[in-house]
Amino acid sequence: MGVTGINSVPFRARSIEQRLRGLMPASSVLQELCADVPEADPLSDLHADADYRRQLLKFHAARALMRALDRARAQCSLPRRSFQRAVSLAACLPQMYPKVIPMPIPP
Repeated sequence: MGVTGINSVPFRARSIEQRLRGLMPASSVLQELCADVPEADPLSDLHADADYRRQLLKFHAARALMRALDRARAQCSLPRRSFQRAVSLAACLPQMYPKVIPMPIPP
């Protein structure tokens, strides 16, 4: 997850990525996962102080992840409960990419 406008330079929030690995979380869980980002070292300037930037990061990271999860659910025809239990999108790939022709495995 790329983050800009918080530190003096853009950075990757690897801690959020690691906490999300293998999960299909609900929106309330996303808020908790995005609450602490150790890579963030928010700067204070005339536009915003560090605490405000930290709150922005928490809110916008959770919102971006929720939108991405909603897009993935929309592309998959599995029911919501089944999708939340899924570990990956592997079950959805045929619905998401119907034009992909499987290649035969050579003997």
